[in-house]
Amino acid sequence: MTSISGATSFFLLASPLDSIWIVYLFVVLFDIVETGGSNDWATFGDYLGRKSYGRLRGFTQLASSPRVLLAPVLAGWWYDRVESYTFPHWIFTALIGLGAISLVVMRKPNRLQRATQEALAD
Repeated sequence: MTSISGATSFFLLASPLDSIWIVYLFVVLFDIVETGGSNDWATFGDYLGRKSYGRLRGFTQLASSPRVLLAPVLAGWWYDRVESYTFPHWIFTALIGLGAISLVVMRKPNRLQRATQEALAD
């Protein structure tokens, strides 16, 4: 739900629709993303267990931090060249949509298989 709200919110910004209600709808949808993101982390922890959770969270944060820092800089650079945020918004929409699809198709691993892997790791 949270990732779908994020993709929809950026889709609205990238769309040619021009109304103040688009901004209000973006704020509501993006608020769902910001407040519901912990559910995604809880799902990862539930699916992969405590031992894998810390490692997964660390690698994910390490990979996402540069993107979070560079995205507004690149969007601003694009705006300075073209005077439009449309292309960066479509890129953000596609990336968030890809993340949403990944969460939808993700399935919980077999607990017996995970227990065996954790036992072998010890």
